[in-house]
Amino acid sequence: MSALRFAAVFSIEQACPISSSGPAQENNASFVRRSNIMRPPWRQVFFGIVAWTATTIFAHAQSADHIFADSFEFTTKLAQPDIAIAFSDASVWTPLKARCERDLATVIEDIYAGFDWRQAAQDYGICYNVALMKGDARAPLYSKKAVAILKTLSRSFPVIAVNQNHQFLGFGDGLKKSFTLPMPPLAGAVVRVFENTAAVTQFTYTSTPQQDITQQFDKRALYPVLRISASQDGAISNSPAEYVQEVDFHISMRDDDIAAGTSYFNVLHWIGTNHPSPTYYVATNLNENNTEISAGKFSISGTTLLFNTAPIATQSLFVQYVGSDYTQTSNLMGGVESVKPDGPGYDMRAMNVGLAYGYDAVRHSPDLTAGLRKEFYTVLNQQVDWYTQAGYEGPHVYSNPIGNYYIRGYLMGTFFTAYATDTDNPRAMSGGDLKPLAHSLLMQTFNRMQAVLPDAYGPQGQYSEGTNEDMLQLFDAWKRLSPSEGVAEDLASISTWNANLVPATIHGTKPDRVTFYDGGDWDGLPAKPLVESMQAFLKYQPNHSMAPYARQYLADVGSPVAGAKADYKTGASSFPLSYLAKFTGPMYARSDWGTVAVWVSMADGLVLEDHQHRDAGHITLQRGADYLVINSGGYGITETLPSHNTLGFDDRGAGDHIVYPPGQGYWGDNAKITKYIDQGTFVYGLADIGNAYVNNDGVTNSVTRAARTLVYIRPNVVFVHDQMQVAKAAIKKIFNLNFNAPSLVQSGDVFSAAHGNSKVFMRALVPANPVPTITHLDYNDGHSNVSNYQLTTSGQTSGTFLHLFQLTDSGQATMAKSTYVASADGREQGAEVDLGTRRWIVMAATVTPPVLNTSALVYSVPQSCPCTHVITDLMASTGYQITILGGAGSTIQATSDANGLLTFQTENAATTGVQIH
Repeated sequence: MSALRFAAVFSIEQACPISSSGPAQENNASFVRRSNIMRPPWRQVFFGIVAWTATTIFAHAQSADHIFADSFEFTTKLAQPDIAIAFSDASVWTPLKARCERDLATVIEDIYAGFDWRQAAQDYGICYNVALMKGDARAPLYSKKAVAILKTLSRSFPVIAVNQNHQFLGFGDGLKKSFTLPMPPLAGAVVRVFENTAAVTQFTYTSTPQQDITQQFDKRALYPVLRISASQDGAISNSPAEYVQEVDFHISMRDDDIAAGTSYFNVLHWIGTNHPSPTYYVATNLNENNTEISAGKFSISGTTLLFNTAPIATQSLFVQYVGSDYTQTSNLMGGVESVKPDGPGYDMRAMNVGLAYGYDAVRHSPDLTAGLRKEFYTVLNQQVDWYTQAGYEGPHVYSNPIGNYYIRGYLMGTFFTAYATDTDNPRAMSGGDLKPLAHSLLMQTFNRMQAVLPDAYGPQGQYSEGTNEDMLQLFDAWKRLSPSEGVAEDLASISTWNANLVPATIHGTKPDRVTFYDGGDWDGLPAKPLVESMQAFLKYQPNHSMAPYARQYLADVGSPVAGAKADYKTGASSFPLSYLAKFTGPMYARSDWGTVAVWVSMADGLVLEDHQHRDAGHITLQRGADYLVINSGGYGITETLPSHNTLGFDDRGAGDHIVYPPGQGYWGDNAKITKYIDQGTFVYGLADIGNAYVNNDGVTNSVTRAARTLVYIRPNVVFVHDQMQVAKAAIKKIFNLNFNAPSLVQSGDVFSAAHGNSKVFMRALVPANPVPTITHLDYNDGHSNVSNYQLTTSGQTSGTFLHLFQLTDSGQATMAKSTYVASADGREQGAEVDLGTRRWIVMAATVTPPVLNTSALVYSVPQSCPCTHVITDLMASTGYQITILGGAGSTIQATSDANGLLTFQTENAATTGVQIH
């Protein structure tokens, strides 16, 4: 059977940028996700399309090799699709097995947040199951390694430091040479030994938790609590511990007082009744990093570590190695603490989800003993409980069911915990709270996505890739598992987000097919196509009506897969040339589906998520591979100006209501693209952005109106009109634009910038004779490589900007001829532009629309027709009589559409004007 292979189920999204690459092979193409830094080999996991159940596969395995028959008391629930593809596709299984063999005796180190440990748990879990089904005698080894990594996920804290996997051994005293290792080493394994200097601090016992118990305990550095004693000498003694971690005390990476909005870090909690009175001493390390002791200074025999010379007093000793059962040493500071960093709660998506997935993958293994099962599900339960109380985007901390913290950590973690452990964990069994909670969280996300993400544009930039994959996986898992819960629910089939994910991804991909719309945060620029989202869509929904388009898309962007395709670019199945994502924006439009097409975007919408930029009204322009009018910011540059091509309003000293002058805030709930239509020869959109500047009270606003009209005339002209009203005349109104060029060429009121093989012209029509401020910005690791254009007006409570753009080949010397046009009464203004065989006249209101038909709207036609007229901001669905002035004269009857848009043609070259009434 034909199968698809996919790269990792998760994204390292913050400190570790991701790029995608893969060979351009049509059949069984392998996709490997790598970060742009050196990584251990645990970065790959493979997915597939599964048309048969795990029970069928496992039955086959039992008959194939009876020595494994007792292993199949349980079957996997979450890992099932991944196991199936590795079992069925030799080109997947062979390299996966090779990696499992290669790193069996290796200490798996983590680069960030636990993702490498999660990956290793997943891969070894898959290796174990596939080997088991194939009757491979190495299966028990893969099981042991998988369980060993689960111990790491349960017990270790994912500090980004060299002492990550160092396990405390004891203290030197100048006499003792022999120390007992925590476990027998694996045959042939290298035992590495490290030293530090112990530091002892005195504290006084109180019932209040003691914060800052050591120098640091977070993702950047770990100063572990090595020992607590009632005496200073006892704190660095090797005698039996007076106080035992997790019995007498617990070290919390962070405590959060949600009601007070306060956090405390590195906190010692005394638990139980065994505590000092009143003074106690805490031993930790003096230095952040441990120093390795050369192998010639000690020897290993069994579980005995013998130094040639006794370590000196106050020396703390650590070891790192793989044990005889593949367990690797641990810093033993994990458990619930491992999911708390960043957010708080970023690490939930790796440490908790990885532990749960791995648990599911080996749930039928004898190596997952009763004691380990209880340890693991207890940790998982604690992590879910903590996140419920204190996790970012959870119920109590900026709750957001569509945020990446919520979906990737809280929802995924709770769902995986509930279904991975449901044969052992009382809270995951019938009558327990975890499955109802998982379903509740899933439905909260589903309902919110239906409400605000129906057209599948995720405004959080690169983080949408991960949430897309996770939601597709959850929809699939719930469809498979819900019948056992008595509901049989297929959420994907009724999800508008799911139905639109493929079209939204295709439209957001630029003509060069290697870059993507760069709204929101992206670690690396230019933004890349959402390849993993489309691969996940095909994995979980290979028979969806959009699946053939997804396959065509993957082929077009250089990541082909096998299977039926439908071409969205040509023929009866072709997609429209524009797209609007409701609520979140943006609007996309292009001239055609070719690789040198003109591509236009305009953003608007609510601020819904972290990593979303405050960019309502922002436009970008691209021709082929040449990004011409750009988002000049980068990761974390969420503020409106100067990076985004939209309007600014500065009310400092003139109201002081805008929280981030001259930019937008977070509190507007009405900013959106209110009008959109594609008429074939042109696309019209109206972005209402005034509410984006509202004060944090959600009411007060120095901007009473800000409306941006964009009319894209195919193939290469863009008309942008801004109509503004402010509370006070002194408020500054700013038109802001970023050209992807180190300098601009000016000829009168026409500015141009060349980039690559293309050029963009901009004519500034209103105000006439502009005197802009042009500054140079650094973009995407360049220096002064972007020209920022700002034009500021003030002195009136209302005003307009009018700009005309043309995107051309870089060799074109001049912009198409254009002429400013205004109605006789000043209610509408625009431009006539000469596009060769026709002239186009586009008009927009200078007053609050609609422009009423109580009096005629009259304007001249300065260039000879034939002409197409596009008049915006009129009364909706209203019949108009149009009188043609000049020549023989005539009248036309036309009706505006529901958007108040009126279009008509005048063909006579002698036409001098029109009258609309």
